[in-house]
Formats: sequence, C-alpha cells, structure tokens
Amino acid sequence: MSTKLSQIVHNIYMTRFKHEIEDEILSSGMPKQDIADALSVDPSLIYQWMKGVCEPSLDTFHDLCVLLNISADELLKLDDPQSVAETKVRLDLALKQAKEKRQQQRLAKKSKKLNQN
Repeated sequence: MSTKLSQIVHNIYMTRFKHEIEDEILSSGMPKQDIADALSVDPSLIYQWMKGVCEPSLDTFHDLCVLLNISADELLKLDDPQSVAETKVRLDLALKQAKEKRQQQRLAKKSKKLNQN
C-alpha cells in the first residue's frame, strides 16, 4: 500500500498541531471544559485534538483561534521560518523513505520473478 503525499503532509502538520494546540490551550489558562463549551463541542474532542487523534473542523478551528486570540498561521507555525524548514526536512525524509521502500519492493518483485524461472 502506497503512502500518498497528502497523508505525509497531513501527518507532519498533525504532529505539529497537537503540540501547538496543547501549548496554546494550557497557556490560555482556560479550563478545557470552558473551551469546549465556547466552541459547542464535546470536551473529549479537546483532549483528542491535543493528542493528535483528530483535528477540528475548519469552522471550529477558526473559532478556536479567535477564542485563544491567535492566528491560524501562528497556531500551525506557518509564519515561523524554522518550523517551515523543519517541515521541509521531514517531508524530504518521508519522500526519501517512500522512494527507498518502492525500490525495495521492485527488487523483491524482480527477485521473485527470477526465482520462478
């Protein structure tokens, strides 16, 4: 099964998102229940976002940014050159690993064909 580029990018951003959202929520000093109430979501979702299990809808994400008084770019660290550079490094590594895996699969397939003959 191949990994799609969108999955790789999603995983990279979700890793960052869960850490940033946890930091922002904790530094806000607001109880998670109050945040959930303000966003009209189940409190368990707040914990799930912080653990990277799932992410909020775009509307809820926007409302969360407003509630925490932070821009989406800041929350995702899109305005941070170091963070963007780290994302590029992680993406390059993931692409390299996917290429190596594909090459190994091709070699295994060729080897199997040779052994059958």
